[in-house]
Amino acid sequence: MPLSVYDADEEAVSPSSAYRTNTVTHSDSQRYLSTRGEDIGFRFQDTVLNSLSSDGGFYLPEGTPKLSLSDLTKWKDLSFRDVALAIFSIFISPVEIPAEHLGQIVDASLAGLPNASFAPVTRVDQHHGLYLAELYHGPGGLHDGFGLKALGVFLDYFLEKENMSLAGQEKHHVTVIDGLAGDVGFAAGQAFRGRRNVSFVSLQPSTETPSTGTSESPDISGTNVHVIGMKSASSQDTKIFFLTSYTPEQQIARQLARESKTGSVQDLETLLCGSWPRTLAGIASYFYVYFQIARKVPSLKFGRDKVSFGIPTTDWDIIAAFVARRMGLPVERIIVATSQPDGPLDRLWATGRYESESQAGNNNSAPAMMTTTATWKSEHLENNDEASLSLGQHAVQTEPEFLVSGHVERLFWFLAYDFVTMAGHDIMDAEWDRRQAGGEIQTWLRKLRSKGGFGPVYQDVLESGRRCFGCERTGRPQVQGTVAEVYQGCGGLVVDLGAAAAIKASIKSIKTEKMAGSRSQATVHVVLGLGDPALKVEDLEEALGGLARTQGVSTCLQKVLNRSRELDEMRAAGRIDMHIMAESMDEVKAAVETITWAAVERTE
Repeated sequence: MPLSVYDADEEAVSPSSAYRTNTVTHSDSQRYLSTRGEDIGFRFQDTVLNSLSSDGGFYLPEGTPKLSLSDLTKWKDLSFRDVALAIFSIFISPVEIPAEHLGQIVDASLAGLPNASFAPVTRVDQHHGLYLAELYHGPGGLHDGFGLKALGVFLDYFLEKENMSLAGQEKHHVTVIDGLAGDVGFAAGQAFRGRRNVSFVSLQPSTETPSTGTSESPDISGTNVHVIGMKSASSQDTKIFFLTSYTPEQQIARQLARESKTGSVQDLETLLCGSWPRTLAGIASYFYVYFQIARKVPSLKFGRDKVSFGIPTTDWDIIAAFVARRMGLPVERIIVATSQPDGPLDRLWATGRYESESQAGNNNSAPAMMTTTATWKSEHLENNDEASLSLGQHAVQTEPEFLVSGHVERLFWFLAYDFVTMAGHDIMDAEWDRRQAGGEIQTWLRKLRSKGGFGPVYQDVLESGRRCFGCERTGRPQVQGTVAEVYQGCGGLVVDLGAAAAIKASIKSIKTEKMAGSRSQATVHVVLGLGDPALKVEDLEEALGGLARTQGVSTCLQKVLNRSRELDEMRAAGRIDMHIMAESMDEVKAAVETITWAAVERTE
């Protein structure tokens, strides 16, 4: 066993390296490529164990199957569990995960989630055929509870599979470092809990005084989830991380992952940014929501009538909706709700140019669909010199390789691929088309890196995006008003600000289409509720305080308030685990090493 997880041999490889698939064992949808166009033929296992391809790109399936009406009909009465299993089976070869094991993985990923009432659907507007699908019934009150748990279970499965052949040898183990310390980090900690081959470490700011000896010998028995309290975050040892507007905890998480030679330490934000398994879980959710709507709305002609989805600005859900649409789910448009006065995606559809916030002269707000921006060193990328690029939410000053989030880059790849296949008129084969699409991505990112933007993109690419996407801007007063309107008009139903923004955006989109005389094929509009209102009751107090006092607290609102207290209690219980305190980067690294090797020894 090496002395440190950071001192491993430079030639050491992760368990997913040096393997390529073939057409006998894997279909097109079960083989994976990089969005950068240089690497192809990956397994699903590679997408789980590595956040990025070796060329710095993100994983995508080489093919996306188109489902028939007959396929959809077979699925329409399935439980969410079976819909998810069907989706996973399309993208995962049984050579990698036998059908029986895949079913067990889905069951483990759904454990503790309300499968019987997964994604309940409620009508929220009587005039526009608008429905709300609640997708937040998971760990921590977030929409991707299933996706987060699936990622942890898949990661554990493949590590266990590799470790079975290592009797008497050092076992593979991954430690995920969370520098977010917010709702996502809390939910991820809940989702990763109990995984045998994965440890989860959350870095959180703390003013507590370290108890004697905890830095040297933390008590880590009986759990794989740990909290390190970052005391004196402004100390000299951590000042080197204030190169960007990321928190010190985020910077340290990235640095620890960057220094790991074999991928045994991974940064949660980067892991989630590129997570294909998480996207598959999202795709399954969209199919299931459509089936729910079909049961709720008898007038909808199943498989023929289309729906439009309204989504708060969350790129992971947007790419999942986009892929579901490509697979044949009857989706008319994806309406993105944004508070941006002029976001990058909004400008792209309007002008044909994509620009970073610094280029557009707006440095203080997060760009639409760019909610996660990470950094990663890739030897294959050009212009790896230090630079200062403002990307809105995060001003990245070193290693600007992720100029857009992984899911936005995937969207760009699909648009480029569609253009290449149309322009090629079937002259070249599919592999050539895929590599050309990757080449377009490389070109766009070089221009984004050097000039702060790219475009105008080809008109066909632009029209393809406009047909699929719409961006609608909503201000906070409008959103708060929508929360109140839903509460009054839907029997005391409570929605969070994100869902309210998507409701407002969907209504605006419907009205805009009618005014323009557009013949939209969408007969139903569905808004996704991605966050439990209980997560931010202060927002509800601001939006509903007056109504609750004059009209009384509805049953739904009382349940939300009760859940809020339960979440607070869960977080308080989690803070008890803050038995490791650190005042410097070296102390954090030492604690992570102790946690990792203790976990490895327990599995030997």
